[in-house]
Amino acid sequence: MLHRARGEVTNSEERIVTLDVSSLTLDEVFRIAIRLEEDGIEFYKAASEKLPTKRLRDVLDSLVVEELEHKMTFQGMARGRGIYLSPDPGFEDISPQTMQALVDAEVFPSPEERDLAIASLHSPAQVLRFAIRVEKGSIHFYRQATKAAKSEKVREAFDKILGQEHQHFRLLSAELKALKVSGAF
Repeated sequence: MLHRARGEVTNSEERIVTLDVSSLTLDEVFRIAIRLEEDGIEFYKAASEKLPTKRLRDVLDSLVVEELEHKMTFQGMARGRGIYLSPDPGFEDISPQTMQALVDAEVFPSPEERDLAIASLHSPAQVLRFAIRVEKGSIHFYRQATKAAKSEKVREAFDKILGQEHQHFRLLSAELKALKVSGAF
């Protein structure tokens, strides 16, 4: 089960959460990773439609493509290890406590929070801030999955995707900063 760490408050009032994924099965890790990517795909598609500029829509559309590639990578890795997930990998095998820990640790926003957030995004800055929060959750999960992976190949794959999630975070942060500088914030 994942354990929610004590939340520390930084100067920016942001909670730091550490996840312990070491007790998850590889099947569960792949299911969670695929779910992260699917949530990213759905969020970026929906958020892209709310953006007024083609440049920002193109940024989010490129993230949709990358998240889809990540999902396919995880599906292939799972098959390569004899783990066959349905096209829509459900979470019936993951305990409710584990799923709640993921929500609490902000790896996943709750479905209600995600839907409400998407519906309430009215400005490019709001879209970018929420996207940055989503990427931070992914980074936390993949950092812990990388540390917990027993197979070198799995560790390398998680580490590669962790690097790409960091790139997403930097890209979105740069876009938010450019928005602030331009005065369109």
